[in-house]
Amino acid sequence: MHFQSCRVSSRPIDRACEKMTDEPKGLIEIAGQKPQLFWEYSVTMPATFGLHATRHMHEFGTKREHFAMVSANNHHYGALNPWSHFRFEVSVERALKAPLVAWPLALFDCCPITDDAAEMIVCGSEILRKYTDAPMYVAESGFATNPVSVNMRSQFMTMEPTIEASKQACAMAKMSPKDIDFAEVHHCFTPVEIVAYEELRVL
Repeated sequence: MHFQSCRVSSRPIDRACEKMTDEPKGLIEIAGQKPQLFWEYSVTMPATFGLHATRHMHEFGTKREHFAMVSANNHHYGALNPWSHFRFEVSVERALKAPLVAWPLALFDCCPITDDAAEMIVCGSEILRKYTDAPMYVAESGFATNPVSVNMRSQFMTMEPTIEASKQACAMAKMSPKDIDFAEVHHCFTPVEIVAYEELRVL
């Protein structure tokens, strides 16, 4: 469940794209050269979320098997999607035996570098039928953010924007997590998905 702010108007909008392969040296190398103010050292994204994972293991007794289960689940559904970047199954056993990237995260705990694009028409209900006979309605949306640098956040393990944005959206829609049958959460690394599950229940 990834909440973002949007403004519905009488004019339809919009397109979104993400280009991640334009850096000639690669995003992982570039990220390692940019200061992230984490104990005054530069860290890559796998290293950052590896720290999240080890802290989660320390506080809650999480095992690498739990991260591998997330990977196996997502690869299963990715294999069913003709537009997936990778379309193959990954078992828990294979995920656990994959090469390590940043302890405790292995290869299948990490997202690939992907170019992607999507288009969505967002419009007011008065002109909705001009575009589709099967519309989807947005009840409400919320938005929140925090510093990218971990040492500038109030808590290390909690992704506060997830909690705040979901609180906003649920309050405006007069809903609770119990009213939601299906949720899509952001997942760049397997521990991120587990934390999102946990935080969306703490509303």
